Amino acid sequence: MPADPPSTARTSLSAPLPKPGSQSALREQNQQRVIAALMSGGPQTQAELSRQTGLSTATVSNIVKVMAATGVVSTAPTTSSGRRALSVILNDNGQVAAGIDIGRRHLRVVLASPNYRVVQEAAVSLPLGH
Repeated sequence: MPADPPSTARTSLSAPLPKPGSQSALREQNQQRVIAALMSGGPQTQAELSRQTGLSTATVSNIVKVMAATGVVSTAPTTSSGRRALSVILNDNGQVAAGIDIGRRHLRVVLASPNYRVVQEAAVSLPLGH
């Protein structure tokens, strides 16, 4: 049995990727746009997210509903320009990314949350030729 080409190979731990151009791929791309906007701009109203991402307010509203139901974001009522609005904030759900810097004389490890907040950081000096 021939092996899958590298572009379609999957591990058993990863979810299948949506086919490019499909409705689910578009939905995933739009969700990533909203997440990127929240990561770079902090808490925002849905209207602000719509302006920043270029997505319609209805699309942003639907994306926020799905992300709130899965715990990715939290929402809270607020006012913006005298109107009722819904503020959206990216949840810090314990996920971290690790950055490791290995140099000739040092080792540095940084753990950061998805919103770029440094959670933990450690560095040690190493002898030359370790």
